Amino acid sequence: MKIQVLSPKNSRRDLFLTPKSSSALEAAGTVAWNLLGRQYTQEELVCAVREADVLVTGWDCPRITAKTVKAAGRCPGLIAHMGGTVAPYIEPELYSMGLRTVSANDIFAKSVAEGTVADILASLRDIPYWNAEVQAGRWRPDDHGSRSLSGKKVGLVGYGTITRYLIPLLRAFETDIWLYSGHMTPEACAALGVRKAELAEIFAECDVISLHCSLTDKTHHLVNAGLLRTIRDGALFVNTARAGVIDTQALEEELKKGRFNAVLDVFDEEPLPERSALRGLRNVILTPHMAGPAADLYEPIGMEMVREIERWRDGFPLRYEIGREEACRMTAKG
Repeated sequence: MKIQVLSPKNSRRDLFLTPKSSSALEAAGTVAWNLLGRQYTQEELVCAVREADVLVTGWDCPRITAKTVKAAGRCPGLIAHMGGTVAPYIEPELYSMGLRTVSANDIFAKSVAEGTVADILASLRDIPYWNAEVQAGRWRPDDHGSRSLSGKKVGLVGYGTITRYLIPLLRAFETDIWLYSGHMTPEACAALGVRKAELAEIFAECDVISLHCSLTDKTHHLVNAGLLRTIRDGALFVNTARAGVIDTQALEEELKKGRFNAVLDVFDEEPLPERSALRGLRNVILTPHMAGPAADLYEPIGMEMVREIERWRDGFPLRYEIGREEACRMTAKG
C-alpha cells in the first residue's frame, strides 16, 4: 500500500504526525513524504495522486478535484484527513469515482464541545477579569457578580457533531436547551430532550447563545444586525464556529454598547488585527481559534487516522468515515 502525505513534513500545519504517529504510518505502508517545505502545486499533486493508494491531507493542502484525478489516471482509494471539515480539500464528485474519506471531525467535535462549555463558564464567572484583579493585588471576594450556568436557557444554532456532544454536557447543568436547525424536526429535537426553536426566538429569549453551524452560502452572515439587536441585556453570545456566519461589523457595534457579553474564538481576519474594535472591550473574551482540538489530542488524532488507514487496508469497517452528504454540509473553508 502506497501512502502519500501531502502536508510538508515538519511544517507548522503538520501537528498530528509526531514521531510516534509518523512511525506508525510508515509501518502501515510505503510512505512518500512531502519534503519540499511547501504545499504541492497542482502539477505536483497530479503526480502524487497517480502513485498513491492513500492520501493523507491536512490544513492548507491543495484541493483534490475530479480534474486532478482524471489527469492522474486513477482515483486514490482513501483520503485520511488530519483535520475536521473535508469540504475544502475534496470535490464531492470524487465520491462517485470510488473515493472513501475519513477525518478527525468526530474527535475535533468532542474537543470543541468541551471548549464551548469552558468558554461559557469562564464568561459567566468572569474568570479572566478576576484573575487579572488578583494578579494585580486586588481582592474583592464579595463583589464579583458571577453567574451560574445552572437553569439557564441556552440556544444552540446548528445541529451537527459538535452539538450532539454539547447537549449532554449542558444537560448536566439542568439547562433549558433550545435548538435551531434546518434539518431537525420537532420530533427529533424532542428525542434529544431539547426544544426546536426559530432563530429569532433564540436570539430574543435565551440567556446563552452558541453558534455551531457550518459556513456555507446559506449561512454567510446568518447572524445579522437585526438579530444582534434583539439579544437580551446580560446575555452571553459564543462563537466557536466560523466568523463568516456573523456580520462582524454589526456585532462590534452591539458589543460596544456593553449590553451583553461574548466569547469569540474565530474572526474574519486571523490573527486578529491590532486595530480590531473587539480588542479592549470589557464584555468580550477573545481566544485565538483554539476551541478544538486541545493540544494534547494532536498525537492521538494522528494515531487514530493511522488506525483508519490500517482498517481500510485490511477491509475492516471505518470508524470516522465522512460520506458525501455529510461532506457537503461541512464548512467549505478549512
